[in-house]
Amino acid sequence: MVVAANKADLFGPRWDEALGRAAEISENVGVPTVPVETLTGRGVEELFEALGPVLEAQWWGRVEQIGPALRRSASRSAAGRDEIELYLSSDSAVLFGAAAAMMSPEIRALRQGEPPDPRTADDAGTCSRWWGELVDESEQAPQQRVSLIRRGYVRRWAQLGGDRSAPAVTDG
Repeated sequence: MVVAANKADLFGPRWDEALGRAAEISENVGVPTVPVETLTGRGVEELFEALGPVLEAQWWGRVEQIGPALRRSASRSAAGRDEIELYLSSDSAVLFGAAAAMMSPEIRALRQGEPPDPRTADDAGTCSRWWGELVDESEQAPQQRVSLIRRGYVRRWAQLGGDRSAPAVTDG
């Protein structure tokens, strides 16, 4: 959430007064507050900068709902069920869901020390194991999201040429 303190010119004749009042509001309500003067456009760029992370979180939250919505649709109707299930089991759907899970606020907080994005099968295996250890070590880790992220890394491992005869990771 972001508060837009419109008509910031009413806080006082100087912009630093508007910034000070916005800081007070932010402290009181617990969310970023941006002073804005819509007639002059002052503060609008800062408002859009503050809205960026909020809108991104909203977007990824909606993306995360696509898989469950498709599963519900497939369970209610035989028409298209096979196509929906085929898509949901595809690399694209798993990787898309994993990306959405990674962007959730509770997962973002757990990502310190995460290995870099994989460029090789070994890198992807390392990422999958890292997420597995995170689940083992953390009572707070949101199990379903972490599981989806691990599945995404297993898919990347396979795409990058992981040896399926001696799997370093499992897609489970």
